[in-house]
Amino acid sequence: MTWTTNVATLTNTDKKYCRPLQATVDRLVAKIPNGARVLEIGPGLLPFKRADVYVDFDPKEKDLFGEP
Repeated sequence: MTWTTNVATLTNTDKKYCRPLQATVDRLVAKIPNGARVLEIGPGLLPFKRADVYVDFDPKEKDLFGEP
């Protein structure tokens, strides 16, 4: 039996997103009740704007890469 898979390979000409899509962020923010605590795991350089608790976050990373 032979299996064939069609897997696209990303190249440098493909668009890549380094930031969350704003429409997606807005939808998520709208679903979070006021006063809810929001945990973000590994926020990177762009923490989720409603997050108030972080895991795996080093504020010094921002200094290495500059402001997002």
